[in-house]
Amino acid sequence: MILDPKMPPEAKELIRKEFGLDKPLMAQYLYYLKNTLTGNFGRSFYYPEPVLEIVKRKLPPTILLFTTAVILSYLIGLPLGKSIAWRRGSRFEMGATVFGLFFYTVFIPWFGLIAIWIFSYKLGWFPIGGMLTPEIWATDSGLLPKMGDIPFFGKQQLIALYNRGVIDPENIDEYIGRDGYTALARALTEMTPEGIIEEIKASGLRGRGGAGFPTGLKWSFCRKAPGGPKYVICNGDEGDPGAFMDRSVIEGNPHLVIEGMVIGAYCIGASIGYVYIRAEYPLAVERLRLALETARGENLLGQNIMGLGFDFDIKVKLGAGAFVCGEETALIASIEGERGMPRAKPPFPV
Repeated sequence: MILDPKMPPEAKELIRKEFGLDKPLMAQYLYYLKNTLTGNFGRSFYYPEPVLEIVKRKLPPTILLFTTAVILSYLIGLPLGKSIAWRRGSRFEMGATVFGLFFYTVFIPWFGLIAIWIFSYKLGWFPIGGMLTPEIWATDSGLLPKMGDIPFFGKQQLIALYNRGVIDPENIDEYIGRDGYTALARALTEMTPEGIIEEIKASGLRGRGGAGFPTGLKWSFCRKAPGGPKYVICNGDEGDPGAFMDRSVIEGNPHLVIEGMVIGAYCIGASIGYVYIRAEYPLAVERLRLALETARGENLLGQNIMGLGFDFDIKVKLGAGAFVCGEETALIASIEGERGMPRAKPPFPV
């Protein structure tokens, strides 16, 4: 297991303990043998879920692809080989040899991307990524209609942006009407912070920055970190394509951000949150502030949320659009009114 050398010692120790690496080497080996013989392959570090569940999910597509490849290779390879053997020294043999050498020496990742571009993007014969059921393939259900007209996006299913363009971002009733704040109500009434963190770990949710660090582990470290007060910080400054399109989320579905921050605050024990957003995004700022105001009016933010005794509020901090503030210590410094510059670690922000 390779860990970030900048990771705080207590975080490393928690990860080692979770994977049983804190035990003596012989105990680890015996534990490994026992689990192997009983079919318990433990939890994946990359996908925070049981390895056996990952294998069960990945095995059928793997078998399907492997079987298809073997069948096609026999159907094409055997007749082609016979034809070449009967035509020794002919142009057909020379062409088949060149053809075979090309596919034998070609850089597979490059060839795969070219095949995706031709057969998925241009011709639309296959999904661009993953596997889809025939129903979704035929109806494009769950996809944004405007984006569905673009071949590249047409067969992709949106998760974080699923309500964008569907609801009015300035109307909290429309968000609630599509199960908005249902997760928050369930979290505050039916679950403990520890239970939520375990569910987040099992979901495999990862941050879009920080090398995709598992969200459940980050929340767990923050909850167990000594001292206080604790804060939830949302970096809404990055709005360029490829940086998770924070601007699109805040403009199109600000209550989703608010609900997620409240749940995160409940888990780690925070009472204040900050949304750091670029001042160049006036529409995002306007809609976020309106959403915060209406959420407070519905008792979904502020003091005694939902009458359940939990207090949490969110403040908006405008940034100047400095790229360096994507780094956590520079971001925190900017929120505190200091110059947005990275600082030496430790201490480590959780």
